Amino acid sequence: MRFSRLFAVAENKGVSELEVYFANSEGFDVALFEGNIDSYKVSSSQTLAVRGIYQGKMGFAVTENIRSSNYEFLIDRLIDNAKIMGSTFVERIFEGSPKYKRVSYKKSDFHLVSVEDKISDLKKLEQEALNYDPRIVKVDHCSYEEKKAGVEIYNTKGLKLKKKYQYGVFVLSVVAKDGDSTKTVFDYTIANTYADLKPFDLVKNICDEAISGLHPQKIKTKKYPVILRNDVAASLLAAFEPVFNGESAVKGLTWLKDKKDELIASKKVTIIDNPVYKDAIIKMPFDDEGVACKEKKIVDKGVFKLFLNNLKTAAKLNEEPTGNGFKASPASSVGVSSHNLYIKNGRTSYEDMVSSIKEGVIITSVAGLHSGVNTVSGDFSIQSSGFYVKDGKIAHPVTLLVLSGNFYDMLKQVDKIGNDLKFRGNQIGSPSLKIKKMSISS
Repeated sequence: MRFSRLFAVAENKGVSELEVYFANSEGFDVALFEGNIDSYKVSSSQTLAVRGIYQGKMGFAVTENIRSSNYEFLIDRLIDNAKIMGSTFVERIFEGSPKYKRVSYKKSDFHLVSVEDKISDLKKLEQEALNYDPRIVKVDHCSYEEKKAGVEIYNTKGLKLKKKYQYGVFVLSVVAKDGDSTKTVFDYTIANTYADLKPFDLVKNICDEAISGLHPQKIKTKKYPVILRNDVAASLLAAFEPVFNGESAVKGLTWLKDKKDELIASKKVTIIDNPVYKDAIIKMPFDDEGVACKEKKIVDKGVFKLFLNNLKTAAKLNEEPTGNGFKASPASSVGVSSHNLYIKNGRTSYEDMVSSIKEGVIITSVAGLHSGVNTVSGDFSIQSSGFYVKDGKIAHPVTLLVLSGNFYDMLKQVDKIGNDLKFRGNQIGSPSLKIKKMSISS
């Protein structure tokens, strides 16, 4: 077994159960400003984290010094940590799931493209955006990032697991200006292979949106039918992701605490967490405790079905672990989080959604999600911009709007669901949503 000496050291020092979590990553990122390299960074890291039971309590320690000569010091830190832990809750080292789903990625081609060629593509991307239209006056961000990472988990109960992933991402932000009106738009493309990134497709989408957002007009403050474009709907879902979290349920910080099997949304709404989603950029066959990951319907046709749990929250809620025990970083303790959380696709096209509105608003960007959101009550009030719709057609852009409401009420007010499911880089996605009525202040 890898790290066999570490296990021997732990046993000799009285650690009854031990888990070893080894993470490694490497990558680089480069950013341009006005055709020149503004920043360039190459990174590589290895982290060794151990959890173990000492005298009935769980201890934790972490190091980036992976040498075997450091093992005794690492286990001593684990023991010291276990001694000061005041919790009487007995945590466990997981023995393993009966079955793990195999995940696969396209064969990586990042190594086939030289760094020089990637930087050349980045420079072409910046220049193409600047040449797109005279009203595109600035590219205020243009960058490329690449990352390769892997995780291995071993424990005294015989668990031996490995997972890895790799991706690249181009990010572009442009500023459009016409007279005294300006509009900034950013977007990115992310993929598991360089060939699938297609960065130059960003230019038309971003530049057209920036130009179309110039010269916004005021609208009346009132309740409107609202379309949350797929990226905005995904951002709002991400802001309220904690309400589906077993940790929030344990602490009483979610309105859903006692709502199991109750209708909490429109029957058109199904919310899924699927770490092994076939088209995901990052797939997780198991979580950071070694529990197998699988597809789960959190909300099924409007009915709330389950919380996402790690081993600890599952035990406290008397529920099954769901394979959502993830770390925020290799050095962090295990928490609870979603992975590939999304609202299931509907059948309505975005164009048909727009044409169905007599008078309403399309929201294409939001700001202040964290400061303007209360995940306990579900209330939110966030700065927004987008387009005013009249008689089924986009009439003009709108900005400096305040979109306010309640997340749970919004889910009940979902009238149509688009067929344009889109994931953001945080592994949370949604199709566009048409909401019957939402408050817009202008």
